[in-house]
Amino acid sequence: MSVLYHWKAITVVLRTVLEARESEYRAWANLQSLKSSLDEHNLELRVNTAIEAEAISQQRLAAAEAEIADQRQKWEASKRLMLLLMTFWENKYYDLTTCLRAFVGKEGEENGGIGGFGKGEDKWIRLSCLGV
Repeated sequence: MSVLYHWKAITVVLRTVLEARESEYRAWANLQSLKSSLDEHNLELRVNTAIEAEAISQQRLAAAEAEIADQRQKWEASKRLMLLLMTFWENKYYDLTTCLRAFVGKEGEENGGIGGFGKGEDKWIRLSCLGV
């Protein structure tokens, strides 16, 4: 066989090897592109998951803040009610003390002692004591 025939055969083999390498490089570049796309997709999924988790956290935070505001209103209402009841019972205590003094004064007057109230005040004392 001739040298030319061998030369052609070697050239064909070299061309085939070069085409195979070029094809391998294209496949490798395509693989890298797919990996990059997959990484980007995974990153997008993670970002979306994080955004959803943040939205859920914001909803929970808003619910907790609403609950705190509700409890604060209830606490303020309880404080107002407690103040009202304290005032009521202080007034009742004062009324009872006044009635007790009036009765003690009446007993002293009836027994010859010095009474604390006159006849006009006696009616008022009876009415206020009945109201207690």
